[in-house]
Amino acid sequence: MESFIIMTLIILIGTKFSEWVCQKLALPTVIGALVMGVILGPAVLSWLKPDTMIDAVAKIGVLLLMFIAGLESDLTLLKKYFRPAVTVAFFGVLFPIVFFFFLGEWLNLSFQAVLFLGLIFSATSVSISVQVLREYKKLDSEEGAITLGAAVVDDILVIILLSLFTSFVSSKESAVSLVSICLLVLPKLAFFGLLYVFGKYLLPFVDKWIQKRKNFQSVAALGFCLCLISGVLAEFVGMSDVLGAFFMGLCFARTSMVKEVDHHMQAIGSLFFMPFFFVSIGLSVQFDVVKNNFWLIGVVAILAILSKQLGGYLGAKIWKVKHQVAMVVGAGMVSRGEMALILVQIGYKHKLITSTMYSVCIVAAIVTTLVSPFLMKKMISKQKN
Repeated sequence: MESFIIMTLIILIGTKFSEWVCQKLALPTVIGALVMGVILGPAVLSWLKPDTMIDAVAKIGVLLLMFIAGLESDLTLLKKYFRPAVTVAFFGVLFPIVFFFFLGEWLNLSFQAVLFLGLIFSATSVSISVQVLREYKKLDSEEGAITLGAAVVDDILVIILLSLFTSFVSSKESAVSLVSICLLVLPKLAFFGLLYVFGKYLLPFVDKWIQKRKNFQSVAALGFCLCLISGVLAEFVGMSDVLGAFFMGLCFARTSMVKEVDHHMQAIGSLFFMPFFFVSIGLSVQFDVVKNNFWLIGVVAILAILSKQLGGYLGAKIWKVKHQVAMVVGAGMVSRGEMALILVQIGYKHKLITSTMYSVCIVAAIVTTLVSPFLMKKMISKQKN
């Protein structure tokens, strides 16, 4: 217990200091938290190491971040830019697969390994982009709506493709059956159906009950619990838990208690849970891996960044989105973060990638997560000018 309290103090004080430094340097504060994770972790000081307690608190942190993103999203804007978002998501999956196919050919990797590498770097960590968009007041904008919508569709596509791919690899059959596809898709449709019914009929009833009795103390507890429940249910049906939290936030966004819930969730998240999430990403960096595979990490990271930036930009431009807006969207799709880390672990478990490639992918994913906020800030600054 004492060790956890010490870890908590180190993380909270470290992230607050890094936040202050980033504000002085006019940088996105999320960069400071990510770098602080690298400094405090095994790569530099070794004061902190990846730990189950840190991971558990970090998981709640990312769920709260995505829940808040849902609360602050304009559903009308998301609907308006749905088609550009889907196109961006499609190119955001296609380009990494194509880019990493050529890398795999160069490295003489198996077809399965090449395809899996493409899938790893197709998934977008929207949580990092959300933090930058919120900081620069761009979440409720054209680029914010396209980036959010694309990242959500992107992750759903990758999860479905990954599930089909791992099922195919695990089975001895030469093709995936229609039954297996139905078993894969139906639980996800059921989840969205359940969420729709809850948001359309049950939540408004709860909202009226709270407003009538002026029972605002229960709002924070209600939002927090439903955020976690939606994340657990999403993971149960084979989706990313962050998607569940985001869609639950969208449900709350249509109620009169949205400001109250947003206020409490931001206070809880930014004070305690979210710093753990950002630091936990940096803790995964190991200096030995970087030193021994520097050139390969560089190539993988560059391909990962270019494929998403280009895919996001072209996907937006097809719908005649302005150049600078499309550039922000492309930069917003670059970060891989926790999504890539999860997918890498799945690939390693199924023996689709070697231990060396496992380490390379982890570090390259973290590099994209560090680069993305810089790119977004630069593109947003150009847009203002």
